[in-house]
Amino acid sequence: VSSVGGMVDSFEARVGLRGPFLNTKRPSQLRLDVKNNTLESQVAGEYKLLEGCDGALGSLHRRYMSGGEVFLFLDPSRTGRGENDSYVIARYHYRLSCNESRDFILRFPPGWRPSKDNETVKCSFFPHQPVPGSGMRVAVESCILSSISRPLTSVDSCSFATSIIKCIVPIDHGATGSMVLVDRKTGMRLNIGPDWISLDLKRARSTMQSLSWFTQRLELPELVQVWTVCEAPKDPCNKCAPPLPRNVWVRRLKQRGKNMVETVIPMEDPVDAARFEHDVKAAPQPFLVDLRRHGAEDKIEFRISVNLASLYHQVHSLLPFHKEAGRTQFTWRVTTFDPSADLETSVERLIRAPQDYTLRSNRGEPSANQPPHIKLPLRPEQLRSLQWMIQREAADPSINPPFTEEEVVEGSLRDIGWRVEGRLERKVQVRGGIVADQVGYGKTALALGLIDHAASLRASSSSSRRNEDGPSGPPTLVDGRIQCHATLIIVPAHLMKQWPRELEKFLGKRYNTLVVNSLTNLMKAKISDILACDIIICSVNVPKGPKYLMNMAQFAGVAHRLPLKGRLFSVVYREKIEAMKARTERFVSGEPDSLKRIYEEILHDWNHEDHIVMDTRTKQQVYKGKTIDLPDAGGADDDVDEVEEDDQDDTDDETPKSGKRKHVGKGKGKTSASKKDDAMRDIWNLKTARKWRDVIGAPLELFHFDRIIIDEFTFVQDVAVKRMVLIEGLASSNRWCMSATPDRSHFDKIQKGMACWVHSHLGVDDLQLTNDDMNAEMLLYFRTTHSQAWHARRKGVAQSFLDLCVRQNMPELDEIPLVEHMVEVTLSPAERLIYLELDHYLQSLDMKWKRSKRKKQQKDKDEGDDDDDEVVEEPEQDEGDAKKGKKKGTKSDREVRQQAVLQSSLSGQEALLKCCSFSDGTSLDDLVRIRGEQMLKCVAELQRIIRQARANHTSLLASNTEYQEESKAPISQLHFEVWNNQVSKANTGSGPSSRPRGDVDEEETTSGRGTGDGIGDVEAATQIREMLKLVMAEKVERVTVPRSADKLEKFREDMKTEVTELRKLVKELVSRVRSQRFIRYVCELHAAPSASHRCRSCNKDVPVSDQAVFSCCGHSGCMSCLTKSAELQECVEPGCGILCRAASIASASSLISNKKNEAVTGSKVQQVLGMLHSIPESEFVVLFVQFPDLVLHVQQALNDGGFPSVALKGTALQMGKQLDTFLDSTGTKDQPRLLILEMGNEKSSGLNLTKANHVIFFHSLHEDDPQRYKANEEQAIGRIKRYGQLLTCHLWRFLATGTIDEEIYQ
Repeated sequence: VSSVGGMVDSFEARVGLRGPFLNTKRPSQLRLDVKNNTLESQVAGEYKLLEGCDGALGSLHRRYMSGGEVFLFLDPSRTGRGENDSYVIARYHYRLSCNESRDFILRFPPGWRPSKDNETVKCSFFPHQPVPGSGMRVAVESCILSSISRPLTSVDSCSFATSIIKCIVPIDHGATGSMVLVDRKTGMRLNIGPDWISLDLKRARSTMQSLSWFTQRLELPELVQVWTVCEAPKDPCNKCAPPLPRNVWVRRLKQRGKNMVETVIPMEDPVDAARFEHDVKAAPQPFLVDLRRHGAEDKIEFRISVNLASLYHQVHSLLPFHKEAGRTQFTWRVTTFDPSADLETSVERLIRAPQDYTLRSNRGEPSANQPPHIKLPLRPEQLRSLQWMIQREAADPSINPPFTEEEVVEGSLRDIGWRVEGRLERKVQVRGGIVADQVGYGKTALALGLIDHAASLRASSSSSRRNEDGPSGPPTLVDGRIQCHATLIIVPAHLMKQWPRELEKFLGKRYNTLVVNSLTNLMKAKISDILACDIIICSVNVPKGPKYLMNMAQFAGVAHRLPLKGRLFSVVYREKIEAMKARTERFVSGEPDSLKRIYEEILHDWNHEDHIVMDTRTKQQVYKGKTIDLPDAGGADDDVDEVEEDDQDDTDDETPKSGKRKHVGKGKGKTSASKKDDAMRDIWNLKTARKWRDVIGAPLELFHFDRIIIDEFTFVQDVAVKRMVLIEGLASSNRWCMSATPDRSHFDKIQKGMACWVHSHLGVDDLQLTNDDMNAEMLLYFRTTHSQAWHARRKGVAQSFLDLCVRQNMPELDEIPLVEHMVEVTLSPAERLIYLELDHYLQSLDMKWKRSKRKKQQKDKDEGDDDDDEVVEEPEQDEGDAKKGKKKGTKSDREVRQQAVLQSSLSGQEALLKCCSFSDGTSLDDLVRIRGEQMLKCVAELQRIIRQARANHTSLLASNTEYQEESKAPISQLHFEVWNNQVSKANTGSGPSSRPRGDVDEEETTSGRGTGDGIGDVEAATQIREMLKLVMAEKVERVTVPRSADKLEKFREDMKTEVTELRKLVKELVSRVRSQRFIRYVCELHAAPSASHRCRSCNKDVPVSDQAVFSCCGHSGCMSCLTKSAELQECVEPGCGILCRAASIASASSLISNKKNEAVTGSKVQQVLGMLHSIPESEFVVLFVQFPDLVLHVQQALNDGGFPSVALKGTALQMGKQLDTFLDSTGTKDQPRLLILEMGNEKSSGLNLTKANHVIFFHSLHEDDPQRYKANEEQAIGRIKRYGQLLTCHLWRFLATGTIDEEIYQ
């Protein structure tokens, strides 16, 4: 053994052991030379140390060889002294279970450890390995192998497996006279006879390890290591791939106020669920291992087989249906893998780690000709992109190569290190793609050029004719939909005026265009109008609005109620699409009275009961006469003209608060069928229309468009309803999605964020548990595991999709200069005081900085939460609240006070970001008053809980013998007594801290480090002790103690919960005492700005210029003493247990204001106003603010400061008018020169604002994902830096120094 690498720290030195281990080293690489020819190929070579990987004492070394990997590591025994453990060389290194033993290649002598010296070591090696537990021995070299001789090309049935390798092993069983294998773990004996014995690979791992002395030396035949095409069985198999159990949708009641509110939840059919679980557990395994005695000789015949038919059935069930898909091809192979790798941990890390996907550009590709009717010629780089888009729409596979979709299932034989893979491939013609050109490239012009090119080709074709040209007769139907040659453009609401302007600028008024701003426009359009259009520009809010969905549901006529989100929406929406397609042929048949009959069918279907059943509890509540509120999804009896509310961006996915409610109850709320008929008005003119072309308000799902273009689709994909409608509901021959910032950080982002939008399948979703999962899906989640190779292959498939269907080009905007300005904003003393107080107050209250309510609601929509209740934001429910049985959605007094601190903010980070960006005018006196009121409420609640806990404790102690015995124990375990003793003996500051300062975690900022009582503050401990003394002196009010065992146990659990609440309230009170101390110090500074103070640490009088204070606890002193204490992470005040850092030190001079009249709106707003007034009057500005309420405050402050502004908000019509106001402004005194946009959502994307040349980031963007942070900034800057900009662009960042604003940016 020789050391051939450098020296690194030993394991003992790495973990910080001192004494003889201090600075000890070990070699990073070892070389082994063997004098035994038999071991030369198996052992000799260089072994590299893997310090951070598995292995006792960080001892794992790895060597690569042709047959796989070999490991050198310390193999400790479960008992005994460590110096007697030995290093071994083996093919696997995973931790052994109890009663298992390691099958090694070579074992070093006990006590040997690697060193820097070259040495010769005599090791143990057994050329004849024993079969543990049987006394049999075999020579490995004498094994006879026979493997598969030709590739398999057909599979008969999943009941049969195909052998890929057989091994006949001669056995010398000695004196036993029989062949028996003993399972080391279970002790079961396996008699080997003349008949084949199949091993249960799920439960026979120990048996397989008993055979590993020769199975690990088996070489996989080369013939099975390559992909082999196999003719698979035609029929699906429910045994190999059992279908999920059928869901039954059940109405269930929830209490909301005085009424019962109905929700709809899915429940598995119990019979189907039982069948599914049985079939999943009994499904054929991919690998089969069989044993038998070979003839009369002392030999064992060992066989490994694969079940290819089962693999095919499983992979076939995963590949979804696609109407454009070609013939499938099934291939299979068997490969090797490292069985010692911890797949679960490594795969989890592989899924979460960002992946470097790349996007290709059109550079170097051929260019298209200029579109014939384009007014502004496209640039050369745009013509290259246009040629690629033209090729992507071609139906000829030689011009538009198909995309190869695939699914792979795998099975592993872990103990041997073999993996079998079954792959099913098919070629799919993808007509369209993702245009991901960077901001400013001109994606709108590209889309219009493509439309013009396609229209000119269609016009030149003599065989093409439009549906509306025919005087009568049915139109062409495509998959049950009416063929329409128009291009449907789906755009965000705020771009509804920009697209028509761009259309007129590039193509004039050549093409017949329909603009659908709201449902009103669609309800007025006839089918003939839609068929006559060349271009339809539709707001994205229209097809996903509740009234549109209700009209579509009525037109399809399946169930009378369409939920607006969740799993049920997906199921019902698909049913309605299929029902509509089935009705279309009769709809356009032209038969007499066909439209009237269809209307009668719609009425009948509307009045018919749906397939949602009512559970027993709901029936009981209805029978008892309880009132049930059923949210109406937007009824047909609402006036058609009053549909502007559908333009609302953020409320359409929820039930409108002003919507009417239906009541179900005993004797009331029952609407007769005739009343339903009257309410069901003929909004489509089915009864009066002469022909189907005269029908109005037809849903967009009725048509098959030539092309669909979805602009800024990345801001739509997170909403489940929008995704379902735009992906599955709207049909077209070609489909394009445009966005400059698609997320490509992970496979799921590409699958769900890009591929599904163009109807491409990259692979099944890697199963993730969600709140909406059924039990069957959870079963699959825990039974399905994927290897690293499986995930790596998915990455390759995703990259091939990106290479084929996605292009991202960079605009050549170097000639447009961009100057970046960093403006550091220093907060005023009053602002800094309020910010520091809020910062440490939130930290002391353990306000977990979780995701905001906005993201939580978005996630609920994406996961499909069927609960129609209003989302209530609250601090995370802790253990005490959970045990108390408190409903989620209700708030305790403590939680209400916490929410009062956050005010309108949705998280602690957002509150701090707003605090340092804008001042609401809160003065120091106001802060003293507010915190004082909150202190009084906290004290009152603490006293109430103490009285309640004391009464329960005293009553139980007087009536329960078992409780009395527990109280007599030497160390009391009664929760209230323990808490009372701790608080009663609170340290009052007479000595140093009773616990070492290093014993507390970093986050325990209010723990009892200083006092040893869980309080950590002398002033707070004194106040709590005095209060406790007064309460304990009061007369105890006895309570009734339950006698039954169950109720008594519940009573004691409530007592534990009360003590938990007491601890939380004490913690809150401590934080309030510290906050008041800090505010009190600042008030004293303002009252006497020149007075000196005595430092408690050095006992010297310190002038104000040298004074400082810990903002986290309010203790003050000289700057030098506070700095030294902060280095030790402790306070200068004895008995204060808070962790103090340098960032918590605030100098006294920074807290004293020299200005008599400070700006009410804050320092940042004043600096922004100063910058705005300094720029030329001819230049315009775009300002970005992230939070909606802050947008209103900033707009008001800027208007009051003499700089008129416009904020983009409201409906599509309102945003269009606001945008016109800004674009038409001349910059005079009363006209706005500033546009305020909300950063991070769709309103900040897509707009062409080259009129402005200044962009202001009012604060740093609060975003968890760094890629989304960068993408949002690129979108914001791209509003002004784009083609058409004639001025120098300026980017202004205003950062409040020493705050979270600066931390986020850094």
